[in-house]
Amino acid sequence: MIFVNVYSDDGGCEGDDGCTYLTNILRLKPETPHHPKPSNPAGSKPQSNPQFTPAAEAKYGPLHALALYSRSNRYAVETAKLLLQYRAGTNLADDVDLCSVLPTDVQLVLLPFVQFSLEKARELRNAVQSHQVRILEDMLLEPADPNMAEDPESPPLFVAAIEGHEEITRLLLEAGSALHAGDAFTPLCAACYLGHAEVVSLLLEAGAEKDEIRADGTPLTWAAGGPIDRQKQLKQTVDVLLQSRADVNKVDGALHTPLTASVEFGRSEVVKILLSASAETSVLCPGTEQSPLCLASERGDVQTLHVLLEAGVDKDEISARRTPLTSAVAAGEREAVQALSKAGANLNKVDGEFYTPLTRAFWGDHHNILSLLLSANADVDLVCPWTSQTPLCNAARTGRVEMVRLLLLAGAALERRSLGSTPLTLAASAGHVEIVRLLIIAGAALDRVDRWRYTALNRARQRNHHEVTRLLLLAETTAV
Repeated sequence: MIFVNVYSDDGGCEGDDGCTYLTNILRLKPETPHHPKPSNPAGSKPQSNPQFTPAAEAKYGPLHALALYSRSNRYAVETAKLLLQYRAGTNLADDVDLCSVLPTDVQLVLLPFVQFSLEKARELRNAVQSHQVRILEDMLLEPADPNMAEDPESPPLFVAAIEGHEEITRLLLEAGSALHAGDAFTPLCAACYLGHAEVVSLLLEAGAEKDEIRADGTPLTWAAGGPIDRQKQLKQTVDVLLQSRADVNKVDGALHTPLTASVEFGRSEVVKILLSASAETSVLCPGTEQSPLCLASERGDVQTLHVLLEAGVDKDEISARRTPLTSAVAAGEREAVQALSKAGANLNKVDGEFYTPLTRAFWGDHHNILSLLLSANADVDLVCPWTSQTPLCNAARTGRVEMVRLLLLAGAALERRSLGSTPLTLAASAGHVEIVRLLIIAGAALDRVDRWRYTALNRARQRNHHEVTRLLLLAETTAV
């Protein structure tokens, strides 16, 4: 703490209530290398201090220089002004020459904090939490340690940051509150996560590290992944961080960049700001190895997906072995599939796992997505490299009736072989009666043989599928 003692050559202050009032307390940190304790005896001229120099006076004016020296703009300036105004009987400007107004020496004396009980610590926390500015000021003027707390990981400044109390935060910072304690979640990270932009500004001005990783996140990734109902505030907070030149591409302890964090948590407004700040769109999220577009597609976040597409990201880039389209299809996100299709994504591109979009839809039983892809002119007969089969052969073999119906309506080839078999011989061999019926109605050739020279009827008899056998015999009779 810094105490202001007033010494006068004529002793005019002694016993004077006004002067007694003006021997005020300036709330500052305890003695540190940056605030050396003065060694001059009471009543003597203060020794020159490296922090309070003529250069500082010349640049800022005496009162502001004193404020910079004491690191308490509010109380240093106010106290000095009150002192001079009391003695000079007039209002003074910030750049007034101290010596020309009053030949008074001001000595700054470091005092220890008052030792408070746990009950007092609770009172301090309650004052911070409930935004009781006056009570907090009185406690700090005793002087109370601004870092005093029952829980070392939840000091007063942390509580103020969570609550978003701008004035309380300013008071605590002026009183010398520590910007963080150990490796805990910092006040800056807490304020960023909750979108308290004004508090974030104060903390940054006080010297909080804008790119430091705490609790696995940087201030920017915490802001990028904040609560969904606070997107407007988070947007303002990200703006503040970017204006302070926070690293827009820094990877945090959870292996996220700000962009991938905002995409994963669906903060489309934040994504827009980060992209305007030249966030790298091709960078992969180190945790999942997905690109931002693949991540948004998999999550079905259409708003974010549109923002990324408008920014010109690659619509077909493979990451984590999938394209954005196969990522959306596999996750069953129809709206994302539709958005990608309208944006011109390649409907037939094979991904890193050798699946086509149609095959992804097939294996996921996503009938509505299959229908969407087919209506957008995806190749209905494209052989999937993984299965080496056409979509129709695959659906016929595995008994997916609705898929077969959709593929037939889209004009799938009835006689095209996959792995040596036709759709009809595959369905007959597996005993899928309804699919055999659909293929017969669609006009599949009953006498078409597979690579082993078996017809569909031969396969049904070989596997003892009696109902399929009767259906094929009836179809042959009717055809004749």
